[in-house]
Amino acid sequence: MIKKSIALSIGCFLFSTASWAGENLFGYVTEADVLPKGALEGYVWMTHHEGKDSGTHYSADRMRMELEYGLSDQWHMAGYLNAYRHNYSNFVEHGSAVRADGKAGYDSEGFKLGGVQLEFKRMFLSPAKDDFGLSIYIEPGYFWIDPVTGENIEAYELETKLIVQKYWWDGQLVWAGNLTAEIETSRNKTDGSKLFGFSPKATTGLSYRFADGWYAGIEAHLDQDIDWTKEKGLPEVGPTVNHWDMWAGPTIHYGSKDWWATLTVFSQVSGSPVDGAVNRNLHLVDHEMRETRLKIGYNF
Repeated sequence: MIKKSIALSIGCFLFSTASWAGENLFGYVTEADVLPKGALEGYVWMTHHEGKDSGTHYSADRMRMELEYGLSDQWHMAGYLNAYRHNYSNFVEHGSAVRADGKAGYDSEGFKLGGVQLEFKRMFLSPAKDDFGLSIYIEPGYFWIDPVTGENIEAYELETKLIVQKYWWDGQLVWAGNLTAEIETSRNKTDGSKLFGFSPKATTGLSYRFADGWYAGIEAHLDQDIDWTKEKGLPEVGPTVNHWDMWAGPTIHYGSKDWWATLTVFSQVSGSPVDGAVNRNLHLVDHEMRETRLKIGYNF
């Protein structure tokens, strides 16, 4: 009877953790699990950005449609289509009184498709089977819309991640962490300026199952950008630390057999300011005061 109870408990645990393979308990932290071989899942990401140090008002929505497929029990791949909606007036990206080309601040309102990405994830250790999860993640991308301003650009990006994950108390408490390195090269088609950037990042999250299908937790994120820039008619500048910023916020997740949803509200805690007297020691050029992200997934 004891052996049967132990076997049943292990079976239930493996079944429950397997159902997490496609679920995202966090809005910003990537987890170590991969989809099982042959599994297919669709996602929609919606992130609302608000709060800048420039312009009469600024808001933007970044949307991502994702399709993920399990190549094997250790590999999965995914494809993303990105879109943006901007609504702002008198906005200048770099916090100056005028744009780099001498014109007045930007005004924009509209929806645009803006980029495509591929994702490849390799799981070396499973958090369910090996007691500790370890994966690597590679994501190349191409973008033709600037996510901050909505301008036309030509940008190539490569993002890599080291992912770790741990379960406690039969999966009731879940921790995950990411170390990310991102490189990007872009050209602004409006003024001809060029940028090469390197961004190291660290992200972590802790989530607790408080009811069947329900998790609540917290996430935190530290980001830094190191840039080489070349504006038209000016000498190349770099490498320089463009900015750094730190984020934190609550997250809540619900998952059922066929679908799941995760909501995270992120607030910028601290950052390198352009003008400390104006933006209270926050970086509000490349980022905003608040981000709200909703992710919805469906298992096919």
